[in-house]
Amino acid sequence: MKKYLTLALLICTCHSIFCVTTPLELVIPKLSFLSRNTPSGTENWAILNATTNNASKDYWKMLSNSELISPTINLATHSDIVIALSLQSFGTISNHSDDIAVFLSNGNTWTQIGENLHTTSTSGIQQVNLGSKNRVGKIRVVAPNATNTVGARVMSVEIKGIASTTPAISTNEDTIPVLLANMGDSVVHKLTIAGANLQQKINIQLTGKDSSQFKVSVDSISTLNANMTNVIEIKFKPSSEGNKQASLLISSQGASPMIKTINASTHIATLNTTEVETMELLEENGHLFFQAKEAEVAQLYGINGQLLQTTKTTEGWNQITWSVPGIYLLKCGKSTRKILLKN
Repeated sequence: MKKYLTLALLICTCHSIFCVTTPLELVIPKLSFLSRNTPSGTENWAILNATTNNASKDYWKMLSNSELISPTINLATHSDIVIALSLQSFGTISNHSDDIAVFLSNGNTWTQIGENLHTTSTSGIQQVNLGSKNRVGKIRVVAPNATNTVGARVMSVEIKGIASTTPAISTNEDTIPVLLANMGDSVVHKLTIAGANLQQKINIQLTGKDSSQFKVSVDSISTLNANMTNVIEIKFKPSSEGNKQASLLISSQGASPMIKTINASTHIATLNTTEVETMELLEENGHLFFQAKEAEVAQLYGINGQLLQTTKTTEGWNQITWSVPGIYLLKCGKSTRKILLKN
């Protein structure tokens, strides 16, 4: 018969990696009631709109907007993971208003685990199976069909599993979302990384043809912090227009390496204008000219939206100059055009 152990919660803190140092095998207590109106194991849980203000005061009342959200858990530390819940319905049940659903986060979204659990008027233990998950995440318990008067009672939530001895690296996301930034700007995405049973540091490396346009906050996580939960930052600062791609390699001795593809896209800022008239451009002997009416105002902007130059035009062709070569935005009258100055 398998012996189940309570899952370890791994939390740590340092300067460039955000974490909180704690013992490696800090136990997540069972979320339950020691006695009436005395909840236990609530440390680091978020209990939202789930009151204990009920007749017997020994359960969380799950209504339409109720949530129980666990601390961040490194699920790679255990296998054969199950979530056991003690449940009971209340009110006059219809349309599965007493159902309970369990979700797992990936950092950005929640994915339901298994099917809805159907409760009854008599309390009982039900469980959902996670199996083995190489994932850093949170568990969320909700009553998806409850109303403001009919729902479910949660008496306890227990996360259990068999301790793993396999070296592993896990993250909170299967896929990194596409990073978007205008030219001249940057965007930062946070990724959670945790190890299990690692004996060496975690190495973090950017590779690929566009890797120079990305940067990570650290290139390694020390051996001391490798088996804890760490948050790194991925920065995208484009130096040219278009779609970009790089690979993030996360590795440690003895563990299967992880490769995350980073997709990004950039474009020239439009200055919130719409081209409603065509601006004619002419390049001659390395000089750039544009067609304008007399006394129009021509404005030259940098790719970050900064106004660099303002001139009044004459009827016909006008020359545009700037001392630094590069891509700029030229606005004249009702038109805005992207231009390349080759000075």
